[in-house]
Amino acid sequence: MSYDGYSALSICVPTIIGIAVFTRQKIRAFKKLSVLIFFTFIFQIIAFSIGLSGTNNMWLFHLHTWVETTLLSFIFIEILTSWRKRMTQILIISFFIFSIINIAQLESLLEFNSNQRYIAGVGIIIWILMFYFQLFQEAKIERLEHSPYFILNSSLLIYFTGTLFLFIFGKYVITEHNPEQVTDYWHLHSTFNILLNIGYTFTLWMGVKKST
Repeated sequence: MSYDGYSALSICVPTIIGIAVFTRQKIRAFKKLSVLIFFTFIFQIIAFSIGLSGTNNMWLFHLHTWVETTLLSFIFIEILTSWRKRMTQILIISFFIFSIINIAQLESLLEFNSNQRYIAGVGIIIWILMFYFQLFQEAKIERLEHSPYFILNSSLLIYFTGTLFLFIFGKYVITEHNPEQVTDYWHLHSTFNILLNIGYTFTLWMGVKKST
C-alpha cells in the first residue's frame, strides 16, 4: 500500500476511538468532534467509491467543507468565551454566505471548491489563534501537553496552515515550474493528514479521561 493509502486509512483510528468513547464522553465539544470524525470517515468511503466509478464527485467536496467547517465552528463556540464566541458565530455565518455566492457565481458543484477551502482554512486558523489568545490570557493550565483542547488546536493548526500553504504555493510550483513534484505535494498533504488524525485520537482519549 502507498503512503497516501496509509494516510487515508489513518482516519480509522480516531473513528474507532470516537465510537468507543462516545457514550462515556461528557464534554460536548468532544462529542461534536466524534461526529466530525465519523462524517469524514463516511465521506472518504463515498468519495472514493464514486471516484472509482468515474462519476464527478466534486459536489462531495463542497459538502465536506460545509459540514467540516460548521462542526468545527460548533466546537469552537463551546470552548471560546466572550467576544471570541461571538466572532466565531459571525465568521461561520459569513462563510455560509460566501459559500452560496461561490456556488452560484464562481465554482459550481461540479468544480473543485478551491475558493471555499481557502476561506474555510483562513477562518479556522483565526478560531485557533483566538483559542491560543484565550488560553494564555486566562493562564489556567499549567501543563499544556495535558490539555485535550491544546492538543486539538495544535493538530488543527498544523493541518490547516500546512495544507493552506501547500494549496496556495504548491499549485503554482507544480503547474509553472516542476509538474513532476505533484507526488511530493500529495505526500506532504498525507503527512499533515496523518498528524491531524493522531491529534484527533489523543484528543478524544484525553477528553474521555478528563470526563471521568
